[in-house]
Amino acid sequence: MTITLALTPTEETRLKAEATRRNLEPTDLLHSYIASLQAPLSGAEALAFWEEQGCLGVFADSLSDSPELARTLRHEAEQRSTKP
Repeated sequence: MTITLALTPTEETRLKAEATRRNLEPTDLLHSYIASLQAPLSGAEALAFWEEQGCLGVFADSLSDSPELARTLRHEAEQRSTKP
């Protein structure tokens, strides 16, 4: 199916900018958006959707141990307060 859509210059700029940010062609970004309109039917589909959106692993570089992260942040805060 082919659809012709008249975009304002602002809308076109925003579409191109978002596509570039996601390293996609504008048409691929629109296909992705349309695909997201249907709710995933299974856990595997939901996982695939969020992986495609780049949402999984965004905190991969952070500490996975919450108490250790709290200790690290507290130590950093204490060090800041003692510096002139």
